[in-house]
Amino acid sequence: MQSITGYHVYTQNSSLKEYYQINLLVQLASILFWKQNYGPLKLYTDPQSLKILQEYNLDVLYDDINVDFLDSVHSPEYRKKYWSFPKLYLSKHLISLNEKFVILDTDLFISERLNLDLDNDIIGYHRESYDLNCKYNTYISPSTWIPELDLTKYNWEALPINTAFLYVNNTKESKKLINKWVDLSLKYREITKHGPILPNNADTIFFEQRFLASLIEFYNTKVSTIFPNVYEAHNATFDPTDPYFKLGYEWKPPLDSLEYSSYLCEVCKHVWGMKSLYHFKEIRELVLNMTFYNLYSIFNQIQLEDNFNKLVTECNQIYTSNN
Repeated sequence: MQSITGYHVYTQNSSLKEYYQINLLVQLASILFWKQNYGPLKLYTDPQSLKILQEYNLDVLYDDINVDFLDSVHSPEYRKKYWSFPKLYLSKHLISLNEKFVILDTDLFISERLNLDLDNDIIGYHRESYDLNCKYNTYISPSTWIPELDLTKYNWEALPINTAFLYVNNTKESKKLINKWVDLSLKYREITKHGPILPNNADTIFFEQRFLASLIEFYNTKVSTIFPNVYEAHNATFDPTDPYFKLGYEWKPPLDSLEYSSYLCEVCKHVWGMKSLYHFKEIRELVLNMTFYNLYSIFNQIQLEDNFNKLVTECNQIYTSNN
């Protein structure tokens, strides 16, 4: 089995929100499953964020922890509007090491080793579509960030790529793409940094996902995604009070229409938008059930409860709470 070094980025740019322990439980699953199926997992964080992981004993699981790099590049003035930029900074840093790598979001765990074509220059999690006229739409006009003279340089027809999973190969093409992606994103971010913070994380997601996709064809990059389905971001709602609430309905084709997609749904678990909806008991129970089930199906329950007693106890208290 070919080993792939994975990387987590963990930064808390604001105070911890209620039920944050659920996210730490998902992060525990992300760590354990990656190390079991793929190889080493390393962490880039900052001293204050590291203290949170140390409180719950998660820090001991990482093969290496770097607390200096992000503080040196991710200025506080950008952390609220462009909170996902540490992923960009880290991508550019890691390609200088001349190794293949994956940057994996801490709210994503993959319980089995997938059959990925590692000859690709880039592998993302999935493609996304959007509708500029929809109120749920995350993606707005590129002219919000890109000067008019530069707009025609890039391919805006390319569907954005979700980078919850970002594999980067050690190729000339992938290195050129990542360097251009990061350098240009920083350039355009600087031009627009004083504008208002847009809803639905539109500022940071534009650069992280849509701008990346727009550059791939331009730089002749060989790309694929884990999911063959397209996530219709403008149709997504995790609100269980919404009459149209149904997890999975926002994919095209539907996830259950393809055998491989159904399999991926079983082994790939990404919390993403549900993190902002823990005030709904149904959502909390859904994420906790999903995570505990996967952990206890593979790893020794007694050992998990011994080694991560504080985290498991607090998550169980959240689950049984009537709030």
